[in-house]
Amino acid sequence: MAIKLSDSARALLARPLYAVLATTDGDGAPATSVVWYGLDGDDIVVSSQEGRLKVRNAQRRPAVSLCVYDPEDPQRYVEVRGTALVSEDEGRALAVRLAERYAGPGAGEDFLKQPPEDIRVVLRITPERVTGNAR
Repeated sequence: MAIKLSDSARALLARPLYAVLATTDGDGAPATSVVWYGLDGDDIVVSSQEGRLKVRNAQRRPAVSLCVYDPEDPQRYVEVRGTALVSEDEGRALAVRLAERYAGPGAGEDFLKQPPEDIRVVLRITPERVTGNAR
């Protein structure tokens, strides 16, 4: 069941910090990736390229976890567990938005120059459980 993010969790997640996304591979072993992310309402959105391990894992088993910590206070963190839905990133809009969030204006231009066969996707994580001391 989807839940709303608390103000404290939202404040930490609103910052352009790196996150660790955990998925489960085909053998049931955990697989982690450092990712850029953004918020869309209470959902967390991650951009990736179609066919990447994290994408294949989320398509096979959509239960995922995303953890973000405060580099100024590493004891302060939030972990969001939820279900990931994978869809195409139309016009690479999310890839551009995240590049500019993390690297500044114009940084998303490289995504727009990629060949059309390099398909970008969105992993939309709907929170079902939030843990950590910034929750």
